[in-house]
Amino acid sequence: MAVASLSEIIQSYIMRRNSINLDLTRYSNQKTLSTAQTADLAAWKNSRYTALRAEYKNIFTATYKDNESYTYVDYTELPEYQDEISYVDSYYEAKVEDLTAWETQLDNQITTINTELSEINSYIDSFKQMLSNNIKVDYNYGTNS
Repeated sequence: MAVASLSEIIQSYIMRRNSINLDLTRYSNQKTLSTAQTADLAAWKNSRYTALRAEYKNIFTATYKDNESYTYVDYTELPEYQDEISYVDSYYEAKVEDLTAWETQLDNQITTINTELSEINSYIDSFKQMLSNNIKVDYNYGTNS
């Protein structure tokens, strides 16, 4: 009976280990997704900067460049341009903070689950040793008489 009980315990730990490995795969995939989103966000910021530069360069050339009443040297001094750039920067920073918090949370979950996985592997090894010892004792019990 002890052999059957130990075997059942080992199987339950193996099932939990498999579940943990599945969770680790999911967390790793989410971390990869987070990294990709961070790269996409940086690409969005650069493309938005490029679009704003082109747009405000055209506005400056058409409206302000030859007009003597304005003292703007180039399009980067336009208040509207500065407001747009500030918006892009603040949006980018907020999104990066969110992604960083998400990555930190994922790292914490991965660390916690790795600890549990190590414990389970230790339990499995321990129970396998006990099972092996019980089988040896049962086998030797009949031969010593």
